[in-house]
Amino acid sequence: MSDPPISNDPALDDAVRDSRFDNDIFSRPRPSLQAPPFAGFGIRALASLIDGFALVLVAVPLDLIFGASNELASTSGFLQFMISLFYQGYLPTTPLRGTFGKYLLNLKIETLDGQQINTLTSLRRLLLLLTVQPVLLMFPFNPQEPDLWAAIPTLICFAILLGDVLLVAIRPDRRALHDLIAGTCVRLYPPKADD
Repeated sequence: MSDPPISNDPALDDAVRDSRFDNDIFSRPRPSLQAPPFAGFGIRALASLIDGFALVLVAVPLDLIFGASNELASTSGFLQFMISLFYQGYLPTTPLRGTFGKYLLNLKIETLDGQQINTLTSLRRLLLLLTVQPVLLMFPFNPQEPDLWAAIPTLICFAILLGDVLLVAIRPDRRALHDLIAGTCVRLYPPKADD
């Protein structure tokens, strides 16, 4: 003997009948919100260029104001470091979830489960970048005067930077070394529709 029809749709009838005998409501896969894709190398590099341009716009006036003497030049360098620390270390912990370059390109820095990162996580993430970038600029390799010992810091930083780029290029989750250390990822969100 078959059950009487519940609706005019036989597929719906079967689904309802099957659910009557389902003791565990969590046993079936439930539709879930799909996470936005991970941001690739190209868009992350573009966001970094935008951020670099924004920091240069701040650095040039500071150099013009404080760069007149050696004593004030160190003040300019300190102010630039603090602004960079705020910009790259604090802004990812705000609702922007990233710097202005990332915001303009709809990128968000977040934990692996999609949560906003905290200050400690952001500083851990930034630690690698702040150690590699300045060393690359302070110890440039001069091929006319090859000094292996002077080139070692540059080569180490270049290797770390190259590894960072390769990780973003080849890993399926596009996480760089600083993302792996901090337990973060960068995701590309769809543009918001203007209401």
